Amino acid sequence: MDRLMQIFSDRDQASPEEQSQLINCLSDDSITRGFLTGVIGDTGSLSVETSDCIRSGMEGIDLRGLMTDEQALMVGGLSAMFLTIFCLSDDELLAAWP
Repeated sequence: MDRLMQIFSDRDQASPEEQSQLINCLSDDSITRGFLTGVIGDTGSLSVETSDCIRSGMEGIDLRGLMTDEQALMVGGLSAMFLTIFCLSDDELLAAWP
């Protein structure tokens, strides 16, 4: 998982082929968790309401595609980030950005 997070934080750490191979090996839940950790950090467990809100909003967003395509990441990543922030409770927002 450390190698994966290195690649997510700095795409120059791996070739596009290695990035795709790693991302395609992950479950959908792992992809979502990896993305969320990049957006809000490691804030602990999210509430059921927040998780449901994020899952519902992410249904139309291809996170796998975002993580392998830099141009898609610029547009779709912002949408996913704003959606995530919108779904967080006040306490979760404070945990993410104290």
